[in-house]
Parts: sequence; C-alpha cells; structure tokens
Amino acid sequence: MSTLLDEEIIETPVRPRAVTPRPGLRRIAYGGMWILIASIPLETTVLISGIGTLSRAIGLAVLVPAAAALLGRGTTRRLIGAHGLMLAFTAWVAGSYFWSLSPDRTLTQSVTMVQLAALVFLVWQFGRTRSEFMGLAGAFVFGAYAAAIGTIVRFVVLGERALRYSLGETINPNNLAFLLALAIPLAWHLGANVPNMAVRVLSRLYVPVAVFAVILTGSRGGLIATAIALIVVPWTMGHVSPLTRFAVAAALAVGVPLIAPLLPERPLERLGTTAAELSQGDIALRRHLWAASVDIWVEHPVLGVGAAASRPEIARISSYDFGAHNTYLSVAAELGTIGLAIFMMLLVAVARRVMALRGAELKTAVVLYGTLVVGLLPRHWEYRKGTWVIIAFLVGHSALSDRAGRPEPT
Repeated sequence: MSTLLDEEIIETPVRPRAVTPRPGLRRIAYGGMWILIASIPLETTVLISGIGTLSRAIGLAVLVPAAAALLGRGTTRRLIGAHGLMLAFTAWVAGSYFWSLSPDRTLTQSVTMVQLAALVFLVWQFGRTRSEFMGLAGAFVFGAYAAAIGTIVRFVVLGERALRYSLGETINPNNLAFLLALAIPLAWHLGANVPNMAVRVLSRLYVPVAVFAVILTGSRGGLIATAIALIVVPWTMGHVSPLTRFAVAAALAVGVPLIAPLLPERPLERLGTTAAELSQGDIALRRHLWAASVDIWVEHPVLGVGAAASRPEIARISSYDFGAHNTYLSVAAELGTIGLAIFMMLLVAVARRVMALRGAELKTAVVLYGTLVVGLLPRHWEYRKGTWVIIAFLVGHSALSDRAGRPEPT
C-alpha cells in the first residue's frame, strides 16, 4: 500500500497511436467543469424533473466534451493511491446491492457514487497545472459566494421573522453552512496566490461574508466547521504582506462592532445553545440516530445493510425517520467494517498527500482537511458532491508540489 500511495505522478498513454491535441475542445470541457463545480453550493436551488439537482444536470452535460477532450489529448494523468481507494469504495458501494436490505435504494446510490468518482477523476485530469487547479478552486468559492450573498439578501427581504435563513426553501441551512465553511480556506488561499488584484481582494472579502451568512443559517454544526476553517487566517498570517495584516486587524477592529448589531436575535439564540448541546452529546436528537446506527452496525458488522439502506432501519430502531447524521457511522451501518475501513484508508491516504505540501500551502490544506473530517461528524455526506470535490481538491493540491518544492512532472 505504501508503494501505491507514494508512486510518481506521470502521464500514461490511453492508446498507442499519437493524437493531435485539441486545445479548443479542452477549453470547452474545462469551462464546463468550472460551471459544474460552481454549481455545487447552489445545487438544490434548481431541481430538474427526471434528472435531479442542477449540478447533476450540468455534470451530465459536461461528460461528453470532457471525455472527448481527454481522448483527443491522447494521454490521461495516471491515478494515484488515493484514487485507487476511491474506486475500491465505489466498487464496494455498488457491490452492497447484492446483500442490501433495500436494493432499490442501493442501486440509486451506486449510480450516484459512480458519478462522484467521475467528478474526482475529472478534477484530477483538468487541474494539472497550478493555474487550472486554482481556477477550479475559484469556481467553488464563486458558487459559495453566490450562496452566501443570496442568504444575506433573503435575510434583508424577510427581516427578523425567521429562526434560520437559507438561500431558498429547498436548501438545508445546515448543509449550506458547511459548504460555506469549506470554501473559507480555499478563498483565503486564492487571496494570497492569484495574480489579479481584484480577485485577490474579493477572495479575502469572502471570509467575513461567509461568516455572516453562516450565522444567519443558525447551524450549530456549521458554526463549528466555520470556527475550524477560520484557523487558516491567523495560522498563515506570517506568509502574507504587512499591508494584509494591517487590513485584517483594521477589519476586525472596525467591522465587528458595526456588523454585530445587524445580526438577528433568533439565529444567535439558537447558536448560543451549541455548547450545551455538545456537553449533552445530543445536537438536535442526533444521539438517538447515532445509537441506532451503532445498533445496525453491531447487527451487520461485516457487510452492513447496503448503501442508502440504513434510514429504514434507523426508523425501525429509533422511531426517527432520518439518516445517521454522521458520515462515519452511516458508512459503518450501510457498508460494514470493510466499507468503513476502505473509507478511512482513503482519508488517511489524502492526509498523507496533504503532508507532502509545505509552508502556507500545507497550513491551508491541513485546515481544509480538518474542516472536512470534523464537519462530517454531524451529517451523513458520504454521497454528497461537496465531500468528494474537497477530497479532489486536497489530492490535486498536494500533487502540485512535493516536500522539495519541485513542480509535478507531467
């Protein structure tokens, strides 16, 4: 396994005969990928009959030009160990159909997992250079920016009547808050590395905008994820210019007193219960869901009950018709100890890739990784695009440079 995880990243031919690259087709495919990633924080704002979310529809449209661009290039980027574990996890999800307690649910989830694996693969293929990778990361930040601003606009329109605010009726405030938190380390990294000054300023401004929007959602889990994501700011402050340090200090000194009175009371009251809920171990009844998930795991310790088949079992045990609300327990209940082991090995492989970075890039990747793995505790996101695009970003980021600082061979 060590050899697989540490192998060199090289180009490997798809077919033996030489093919003339078609840059125009690759640009079209890259543009489609940019739109796809930007739509992830907004995916449930539009639901298309027979297809599903907006991002799924965009993903299906991107697939054809992306495949044509890769075939036209004649080479693909060789997969590494983390990708191998992702494929193993995908295969295990699909294989669970044969012992699933809800085969129809498992079949649907297997198709979704194949699409998520394709997303990770395409990010790897179209984020080869630093500029390409930063562009795709910027797409996620752009989508999160739009979602955050939309949430703030909704607050302005509705006033202080609501307990929680979100971009729309179809968007879960908890999920939105987590996505906004995940974009914070990416936005801060863009603000320090992109050459365009306007983009750098806008990227850094995302941080206070996202924090304001997360507070409006009233999401306690989102607040914890945001607190972890914000570590990137002070931790990387030694890598930014003195002017940036002064601007951050001034923004905190002036901005916080000005913005604090604008925050609505009801979301703040809900967020104020975070410490009490954590001390009791029961954030919005999750304790009952977690206990039921453990019971399912004990009943089906090796294979689990099948992908997406845990919810009916949780309802049977706990009388709560919800999912596990914990990614790790959800994987254990649905895919058993074997599936959980594959998933955890994948996260370890990603962590090893992250540790190949250094300086500000290492710190940014560590914070992003920490935000992800902690943020998965109160939600079952093993089949969500947000989880897998962040995994793709972490693996892609680590491939841009190694411990010696040499560029990735391509």
